Amino acid sequence: MRVTMLEFSRALYRELAADVDPALAPDAQRRVLAACEECMQRLATDRRYFADPARKLFRDIRWCFPVSRQDKVHRTVRAIVQAAERHLDAQPFRAADGMPLACPAITRHGDPCQRAPLPETGFCPSHRHLAAA
Repeated sequence: MRVTMLEFSRALYRELAADVDPALAPDAQRRVLAACEECMQRLATDRRYFADPARKLFRDIRWCFPVSRQDKVHRTVRAIVQAAERHLDAQPFRAADGMPLACPAITRHGDPCQRAPLPETGFCPSHRHLAAA
């Protein structure tokens, strides 16, 4: 069975939903769900420039929880984000949706490059010079 990033975001939301304090904001649960989905989407598509996703997510949602629950929220966010990162690490040449990765460069003819990227640069051998830019 293939696990998707949506499943990670929903699992995270299910763990956190009971602790959300609706007195802080009437739409706090919706905002927590949106932040979880946004974090997992960015983790799947923009890992190279997303240094600490658990920290970012916790900062985005911590105001939705009472102070007494924030330690539990932080531990939960960190654990599930780390599980999602391990999942992505296990399939280095696949995108989060299971499709093979492609070099993000554009060819001279204006078409997207179809070659597989190198793990260290994110670009194929022909376009690896673009990683330094």
